[in-house]
Amino acid sequence: MSCKILLDNYTGSYNTGDTIKGRFQVNLNSRKDIRGIKIRIKCKERTEWTKRESHYNHRTKKHESRYVQYTGDNEILSLELKMRGEGSIEAGQHTFPFTYFISPDLPSTYNGSNGSIHYYIKGIVDRPYKFDYEDKVYFSVFSPIDFNVLGGNLQEPKEAGDEKSVCCLCCASGPVSCDVYLDKYAFVIGETINVNIKILNMSNVSVNVVRVKLTQRVTSRATHPNSDSRYDTDTVAKNEHSGVGAHGEHEFLVPLEIPRHAQAYNFSSSTLFDVSYKLTVSCELDGCHSDLDVGHFPKIGHIPHVNQPITQQPYNEAQQGQEEWEDVDVTVNIGEDVNEPPPYVPPAGTIGFVVPPGASGAPPYPPEKMPYPYAVPPVPSAPFADPNAASAPEMPPPSYGDATVEKPPK
Repeated sequence: MSCKILLDNYTGSYNTGDTIKGRFQVNLNSRKDIRGIKIRIKCKERTEWTKRESHYNHRTKKHESRYVQYTGDNEILSLELKMRGEGSIEAGQHTFPFTYFISPDLPSTYNGSNGSIHYYIKGIVDRPYKFDYEDKVYFSVFSPIDFNVLGGNLQEPKEAGDEKSVCCLCCASGPVSCDVYLDKYAFVIGETINVNIKILNMSNVSVNVVRVKLTQRVTSRATHPNSDSRYDTDTVAKNEHSGVGAHGEHEFLVPLEIPRHAQAYNFSSSTLFDVSYKLTVSCELDGCHSDLDVGHFPKIGHIPHVNQPITQQPYNEAQQGQEEWEDVDVTVNIGEDVNEPPPYVPPAGTIGFVVPPGASGAPPYPPEKMPYPYAVPPVPSAPFADPNAASAPEMPPPSYGDATVEKPPK
C-alpha cells in the first residue's frame, strides 16, 4: 500500500491568488476498511531560541544562571478537505483530485535564524485502530506587498531632521543640522530612493562623510514560557557622499538603489513575525564627536501604486526652494497604467535635472557659488589724470589780503 500527493501546477513557488491543483493518489494491494480519506492544507509559524537567564535557587540559596528555551507556535491556515467517507475501498489505484485558492492575505514563506513560516499539504488515509497512511508535501508561497491596498499617505513627501551642538572642551562651537527629504514613503524592489540631504554646519568641526544606509529588521516573537522578542537586522543598500567643512552649507542628492535580489517579506496575518525598514543618514564628525543621525522609516514592497506621479523635489513649488537645491533629479515612474503613454526615462548614468523631450525651457539654476577666498573686485574711483594733458598756466600765490575774508561789522 502506498499514497502520494501530486501537485500538477507547482513550479517551485505559488503566488497568493493562485489556485493549487493536485491529486492524492492511493494504491492498495487489497480491500481496506477506512474511516475516511482527507486532505489537510496548513500554514504554520514557529519561533524558537535559547536564552540565558539568572534565577535564585531556593535549595542552594544562590543566584545561578540557566538556559531557558523560548518558543512560539501558531496556525495561520488550517483547512481539511474530505475526499471520501467511512467504508471500504477496493484494491487498485485511486485518485482524488483537489483544488485550493490561496488567499491574498496569507504571508510569504519565511526561514530565519529564529523561526519560520511554512506551508504543507498532507494526505491521510484514516484507518480504524491502525496506523494511518500519510504523505506530506511542503510548498513555498510568495505573497507580494501591494501598495494599492495599503492605507496611509505613502505617496506624499516626507521630511525629517535633527541637530546637535558640537562642544570643544568647555566651549560650544555651534550646532550642526541635517535635514533629509524623501519624495515619497513607499518603494518597490529594484527602485532607486532619491535621498535629498541638506547640511548646515555652524561649528568649528568638519563633517567628513555622509553615509546613507537602508536596513531591514525582522522581529520574531515568542509566547512561552514568557513573551520575548529577537531581532534579525540586515543591510539592504548603502551609499555615501562627501561631507561639508566647518562653517559651511551643502545640499545634495544621494541615490540609493534597492537591489532586485532583496527580500521584502510579507508577514500579513502573522502574529509571531514583523518586518520594518529604516533609512539612516549619518553625518560623521571629525575628531572624537559622536555622529549626527537622521532616520526615516519607509515601506518596501513589490507592486507600486497605480498612476504613481513623477517624483518631484520637495520644495520645487517655491522659488526659494528652487534656488536652494543645487542637485535635482527626476525619479522614473514604476508601474504606470498600461493605457497611459510610458514616462520619459532618463539615460543610464544621468546626473542632475533632465528635461523630457518636448518640454520647453529649463529649470532656473542658480549661479555657482564663488570659491573662498575669492578676488574682491576693485572699488570704482575717479580716473587718474593724464600726465601728458595740458595743465593750467602758472600764477603767483595770492596775497594775505586776498586770502582773508573781512568780517561784517557788529
